[in-house]
Amino acid sequence: QIMMGPGIGAQTLIIKQINPTVAGSPVASDFTGALADLINSVGPLNIDPYYITPLGGKLSDSDVSVVNAAYLNHAIQMADPQFRKERRIYTGLKSTATFNTVVSAAQALGTDSVNSGRLTLAANFDPVISVSSNSGPVDVNLDGFFQAAAIAGFRSTQVASQPALNKLLPAFNGYRSTFSSTQIDTLDDVGAMVCESVGGTISMVNDVTVNVANDIEKSIPTVEARDVLIGRVRRRLKASIIGLRGSPSIPSQIERITDAELEDERGSGDIQAFAPSKANRLPNSITKFSVSFSYLPAGEVLEINVNFSIDLNLV
Repeated sequence: QIMMGPGIGAQTLIIKQINPTVAGSPVASDFTGALADLINSVGPLNIDPYYITPLGGKLSDSDVSVVNAAYLNHAIQMADPQFRKERRIYTGLKSTATFNTVVSAAQALGTDSVNSGRLTLAANFDPVISVSSNSGPVDVNLDGFFQAAAIAGFRSTQVASQPALNKLLPAFNGYRSTFSSTQIDTLDDVGAMVCESVGGTISMVNDVTVNVANDIEKSIPTVEARDVLIGRVRRRLKASIIGLRGSPSIPSQIERITDAELEDERGSGDIQAFAPSKANRLPNSITKFSVSFSYLPAGEVLEINVNFSIDLNLV
């Protein structure tokens, strides 16, 4: 699996080997078991990944479905106040996939209208690269997981709110299969991210997650910019949280700190406006609180609603 971090806009790449129980024949449990290692920071540099791609090209078709769903569930789990991490999954399908396979996979992964925006499915499943050999360049066929990793790599170099539409993806020479304009429209409708090769140049046609329930959750720039903002609010709360423990007015103090960060974001031009935040103690808990607010991103007309949770014992 490939991971990139720390956070959005970073270019640190971590490749973590999956050790299958049977050498050369990985199964879904080999990948899902490795997720436990991703709960905390990864590697000798203690890097916390934001983008994660499972390289599942050797899995069976059914195991690919299991692994993709498990990685989405991992990203959902990590946003819990116990872990306090925003993560995004970029994944794909095997090189033997078809247009119909991609449509079905996107629909299956997008059933959670609240959380499935944490996953982007690469529609292109058979990219080609050229490598040098003694007899000259040789084409090597890859799969959709490498396509997903390339897109994640591109996103990691961009400002989170920057759209990828029509941007170039120079990772590959092209694709063995192509989609018609009608198929591209369908793939966009179901939330699969498409690239197109024209005249040897690959460009990104759309910029979507599998959550097609609403335009906000479907837009990669919107959800990733929201992750950035949540991360900044969390860090500000963490820096101020010591004084909150034991305070009789914890919700109002959380609101004050959150609004101060949002005011700074407005002052820097990252957002146009925001509505004051609201903090509420979660049921059956002394230390866990929900934090909610809405904001209007710079240059946008749609208001974004944010809701996340914190645990004062773990911040």
